[in-house]
Amino acid sequence: MLVAQTEEGLISLAQRFSLEQLKLWKKEKQFYCPSCQSPVQLKAGTKKSLILLT
Repeated sequence: MLVAQTEEGLISLAQRFSLEQLKLWKKEKQFYCPSCQSPVQLKAGTKKSLILLT
């Protein structure tokens, strides 16, 4: 998921945030699915995943 919701509002994780910033947010913020409001985990690491849309 490249969009998540926090208490402050929606953020797009597809934007160019630094790895350090994402790791800090992972410790400080709770992220939610914008559609169903369920908690989601922020995955911040050095490996990139490929998303295929069909």
